Amino acid sequence: MSFDPAVNFATGSLPIAVAIGDVDGDGKSDLVAVNTSSDTVSVLLGNGAGSFGAKTDFATGDAPHGIALADLDGDGNLDIVVASTAADTVSVLLGTGTGSFSAATNFPAGDGPFFVAAGDLDGDGIPDVAVANFNAGTFSVLLGTGTGSFGSKTDFATGAGARAVAIGDLNGDDVPDLVVANTNANTASVLLGTGTGSFGAKTDYGTGAGPREVAVADVNQDGRLDVIVVNGNADTVSVFLGVGDGTLGSKTDFAVGAGPRSVAVGDVDEDGKLDLVTANSSANTASVLLGNGAGSFGSKTDLAAGSGPFSVARIWKCRGRERHGSHLHREEHRRRDPDRQRFDRRAIQHRRRRLL
Repeated sequence: MSFDPAVNFATGSLPIAVAIGDVDGDGKSDLVAVNTSSDTVSVLLGNGAGSFGAKTDFATGDAPHGIALADLDGDGNLDIVVASTAADTVSVLLGTGTGSFSAATNFPAGDGPFFVAAGDLDGDGIPDVAVANFNAGTFSVLLGTGTGSFGSKTDFATGAGARAVAIGDLNGDDVPDLVVANTNANTASVLLGTGTGSFGAKTDYGTGAGPREVAVADVNQDGRLDVIVVNGNADTVSVFLGVGDGTLGSKTDFAVGAGPRSVAVGDVDEDGKLDLVTANSSANTASVLLGNGAGSFGSKTDLAAGSGPFSVARIWKCRGRERHGSHLHREEHRRRDPDRQRFDRRAIQHRRRRLL
């Protein structure tokens, strides 16, 4: 198992997230980077050989962080959804299929939206979005209309510092459920879906210290989704094996590099077993942990990365096409209240002025 040296491509100011998908319909993967300090996304069109053209920037809401790609208006083109943290909104940019996007339309979310995931939460075949609201300790569900617009948000309680959300069917009823990583509570909340876009009361599971991101995948090949959480203050990933009824077994922790901020799941060594990759912002590395197919993982192998890597890419299937999504580079620049650890808008704005 080996990787080529990193090749860098210019984006906007303070790139904090990236999504991968074919935004111009040429069958080649493109990049969409989220630039927190410049309030933009940068689109870089791929040539199919691992290189990318110069960026084109599109405006978002204030202090964007999380991103998802989905066809929100049913025209066959990928659209962009961004969590605009300082604006308390999600910004939607509809794709033209040429690599260009419309002006952003903003929809209200909760207080401090940080991470967004897209999926059909109410079974109508139209993508909806779930947004983790860090300051509110909630997630917001916005049901899609199929035109690129969304209805009013509905909020569901999770835990303190709700930072990331993942969508998956944890109890085998063919209805999407949600898992939320709660950074300040050191928990992951599981909320089972009703199939109508609503969710039951949360069940909390203790994680390591400072969970930053969550993923769902069948890492032990039993046909049931498992939950993987990256713990930013513990330098570990916690793996919870799914029971199949919406509950999770006890966690098993695996060491990664210092300051992990994100985890991706995929078959890195092509042995048919899922592996883990973390982005370690304090170590400037990515850790690769090879899976044994039974839900356990070997010792980490660290790969050199750039300064402050924030996240790694992951791949999923949607409507028969391979799609990619991720969050990339650099720990978020923020000032924390020592008691409540809220994102401070003034700190974000001050840092933006200093950088620009």
